[in-house]
Amino acid sequence: VVTVRPVEEADIAGADLVIEDSGDLTVARKVSAWCLKHRKMLNSVDKPEFCDIYYMSLLFRGPMVLSITSSGDAPALSAALRRHLDHAIGPGWVRAAALFADLRRRLPSGQARIDLLKSLSRNSDLLACIERNDVEGMGKLFDDAFARFGT
Repeated sequence: VVTVRPVEEADIAGADLVIEDSGDLTVARKVSAWCLKHRKMLNSVDKPEFCDIYYMSLLFRGPMVLSITSSGDAPALSAALRRHLDHAIGPGWVRAAALFADLRRRLPSGQARIDLLKSLSRNSDLLACIERNDVEGMGKLFDDAFARFGT
């Protein structure tokens, strides 16, 4: 048997995180005020004006995690974009992310590493290799970048 009762301030005070989904603006305002008073993070479903946190649509691709949100304004569109990207992001992106992670670990930190990785990420040849899932071509570009770093 499930018993439903009105929310109380003590519920909020004892929570780690609050999700309000009452559909009642008066309740949402009260919960929001209690969350502010007790310094609790709030997600108020379909009421972004009360939200401190937002749900995100996540897409995992190897070491990459893509996060999509509309800040509560268009969650259905965010979900549609996630589904689109799920089909549009091919295996070349996963391989490239792994190569970037490996190269980043192999190079000493600092501005030179940042500049090299940014330059490589903007390389149109790399983007073409990613789209074709050309593992050999990507490997050559990363090897060349590593060699250039040492000179």
